[in-house]
Amino acid sequence: MQELAAINELFADDAKAGQIITGLFEGRSSDEICAHCGMAKSDYDSTRKRMRRVLFREGLRLRQP
Repeated sequence: MQELAAINELFADDAKAGQIITGLFEGRSSDEICAHCGMAKSDYDSTRKRMRRVLFREGLRLRQP
């Protein structure tokens, strides 16, 4: 839970990242997250790439779906 709180804090100003984090926490697939949030697959992929760079820089890793 501490890691989740740290991740949420890192992306507090990023709405798309927040939607993805919530979806992953709820156990949704990438397609389910896109459908639920009205997000294009390209937006999802770009956001995940951006998230991965931030997490690696901060020493955290996001599990791949």
